[in-house]
Amino acid sequence: MELWRLGPIACLALAASCSMESVDPLSAVGNGEGLLLLDAEAGWRDSRRIVCVQVEGSRGSCSSDTAAVVVDDYRHSAQVSAQWRKNDPNTIEVLVFGGEIARCSSPSSGARVILRQLPMAQRPSREGWDDITTRMFDGVRDSCASPV
Repeated sequence: MELWRLGPIACLALAASCSMESVDPLSAVGNGEGLLLLDAEAGWRDSRRIVCVQVEGSRGSCSSDTAAVVVDDYRHSAQVSAQWRKNDPNTIEVLVFGGEIARCSSPSSGARVILRQLPMAQRPSREGWDDITTRMFDGVRDSCASPV
């Protein structure tokens, strides 16, 4: 979903999330049950990728301080994939290729995060990325289930 479809208040809440940090939204996708998955690039000096979960229509902010997932040593957009799990609207799957997981925590919304960290060499090409590709990594340890 394009951010402009969320309306000006949601876009402003996401963009103005923290005065000490620049936040560049990449996507915002609803789960069809009132939750919104926000995927963004953040930071001034060091780039990081953040994933937030909010109740749709809330005025909450998405920043490194409020994100469920924070990935440091982030270099390009294909390095992180965040999406709602197919047929499970309360679970978010996050795949991180390279980078350093700085934080993974359960969002206050009650959604569940499954986080898998993989080497850059295993990252599929953009053309080869689909739901079946995501399932290839189901056997990889969930880094969010363990303390990070």
